[in-house]
Amino acid sequence: MTIDSTPAPLSAEPVRPIDTGELNLDLHLGMRVIGDKRKALGTLDTLVRDPGTGRLTALAVRHGLYNQRLTVVPADRLDHVEQGIGVLRITKAAFMQLPRVPPDC
Repeated sequence: MTIDSTPAPLSAEPVRPIDTGELNLDLHLGMRVIGDKRKALGTLDTLVRDPGTGRLTALAVRHGLYNQRLTVVPADRLDHVEQGIGVLRITKAAFMQLPRVPPDC
């Protein structure tokens, strides 16, 4: 089995910036997530919201061989969603330095 991590070409359609305070975002679990220079980062696993306000505070992105890693990304790194792909303002190197959820959680 081969995994194609090459991001699909994105259209020139205008995109709507994400307001992390919105309750109804264009995000869905399992969507592809990419970073700067269209580098594939993984798939969206969890949306973390403030229980008091409902405001999006973080995203958990599943990645790695067999998707065994789960990395927490601050919501302010989310730039927009384009054609069903979450686009983050982060380099792959910076993404790899973010906190990971321990495997036993």
